[in-house]
Amino acid sequence: MESPSVQREGPSLENGWPGLRTPPPTSLSSPSCSRRLTSSAAARQEYAITLRSDGRYVGECGLMPRVGPSALEIGYWVDVRYARRGIATEAAGLLVEAAFEQPETTRVEIHCDEANVASAGVPARLGFELDRVEWDEIEAPSEIGRSMTWTVDREAWLKSRTSA
Repeated sequence: MESPSVQREGPSLENGWPGLRTPPPTSLSSPSCSRRLTSSAAARQEYAITLRSDGRYVGECGLMPRVGPSALEIGYWVDVRYARRGIATEAAGLLVEAAFEQPETTRVEIHCDEANVASAGVPARLGFELDRVEWDEIEAPSEIGRSMTWTVDREAWLKSRTSA
């Protein structure tokens, strides 16, 4: 399995997850990026996912302040050629860490269509709980219009990390 590197860089693929607009290069795991995330909680943070082995661009992920006060939503997608290798899970895990470095963040959510089994596996592997399933707009041909909302709060996340 190739190990991913989550970096903030652009430009993005236009047919992917909506987002990247040529931000400056920064590694998500770097101290400078963590400080910047902490100081800009209200801003949407978007990242390219690249392979550490050769820098190949394989997807995107981000933190979005659109699920209410004290909460952030994580979004991600990985090129189908690199799916089911743990890349999205590792990227999402880094984003959860970054989200909870922000003192005002108490909850993180991941939303995905019920038909997207691979995407739903990400929050399940990270220890999120399925909070609810709601009818939603169909935005892609493979969707069925039932949106799953997975959540983890700060206390549960920290507890899961210390027991791991």
